[in-house]
Amino acid sequence: MGDANTHDFKIVTKTRYFDQAVISDKEVSLLTSDFNKSLQSLKQKSVYGVLVHNADDLLKPGADKVFKQLQIFKQD
Repeated sequence: MGDANTHDFKIVTKTRYFDQAVISDKEVSLLTSDFNKSLQSLKQKSVYGVLVHNADDLLKPGADKVFKQLQIFKQD
């Protein structure tokens, strides 16, 4: 997809599944790294949206860190 003409598409990527019971700074770092790798692989400066692979990750302790990082992605 990175080499395709994508200007007519709304591109969406997704997060990894976090297997830890608590979302820590390590998971947020992985989220950020994965997001940047996805942009690089897709040859995009931004994407239309980010899907959370496992919605239960948003209910775990520390999930507020994921929400905050997603907001940062949105602002950039």
